Amino acid sequence: MIPTHPTPTWFKSLDSIITKFYWKNKTTRIKLTTLQQPKLQGGLDAPHFHFYSLANQLQYIYKWTHPNHLDHTWLDMEQTLCKDIQISDIPFLSQSIKRHPCFNAVTIASALTAWWIFYKITNSTLSPSNFTPIWNNPDIVSNKKPLNFRTWAAKGITHLKNICHNNTLVSFPHLVQEHGIGSNHFLEYLQLRSSVQSKINITNLFLPSATSQLVNILSFKRLLSKIYKIISQSDKTIFLPSKKWEQDLSITPDANFWTQICKNIYLMTKNANLQLIQYKILHRTHHTWDSHLKYVHTAPKIVLTITFTPPGTAPPSNTFGKKSLGHYLTL
Repeated sequence: MIPTHPTPTWFKSLDSIITKFYWKNKTTRIKLTTLQQPKLQGGLDAPHFHFYSLANQLQYIYKWTHPNHLDHTWLDMEQTLCKDIQISDIPFLSQSIKRHPCFNAVTIASALTAWWIFYKITNSTLSPSNFTPIWNNPDIVSNKKPLNFRTWAAKGITHLKNICHNNTLVSFPHLVQEHGIGSNHFLEYLQLRSSVQSKINITNLFLPSATSQLVNILSFKRLLSKIYKIISQSDKTIFLPSKKWEQDLSITPDANFWTQICKNIYLMTKNANLQLIQYKILHRTHHTWDSHLKYVHTAPKIVLTITFTPPGTAPPSNTFGKKSLGHYLTL
């Protein structure tokens, strides 16, 4: 299967269809983007089709960096297209790789495009890291040509982590002692140092958190789900009308307070329908039969009161649909 990336318009049309399905063609009361958030952040873990598409394509990035004998055939084909650049190094190059002939291959171009979108979604910056290759790197050049010292590569000096330490380039004597570089390569060292210092920022060579999680996935088992989880949990925002609740309750809690409340929704009961009622209450969209009566002119005025149930005390079963926020704090 060729991992081509659908257009944003296609995803918008799909989101529109699924939203109508969720709300049975009625007025939307909770945004789809909220429903798609993790449960501990005020969502319902509704499937995010764009994220699933990205996760599917990012599997190729993972397989490039973790070659498996089952994938040798197509990896060899793509490596041939990359020529002197190792395919496992391509994700850690800048977008200048677009000028390389390998980007003409639809599989490589699609996977890299998904990789760059992944960086954008996770609010990360594609910058040089310890995994950035030195040789044949379009950003490390001399006389407009990428450097490629084969003798150095044969000694194990292939990535920035091999020549950088504590945000500085290591000295030539250190390379001689550590990797066995001959003293007659000093001029090459000066050339390399000049190219790196003029083009590469080596003050922070650590991978962004989300990228590090993806690269360090331990096994291929359920790979798609693991990548999807990394993408969906990259935004730590709590998607609740917390400001309205805080104003009503005159409190100013931290984010952990609301995370615990979201968690307690699913600890109160295992019944999915009752969990949904509690979820709607937190989002202030649930209406009991009594609350519907307030729209009738002859009905008495309904006043919502927030009560805090003492720890260890369970609310009456016949008032489950009217539980207040205080009930979430007792679990």
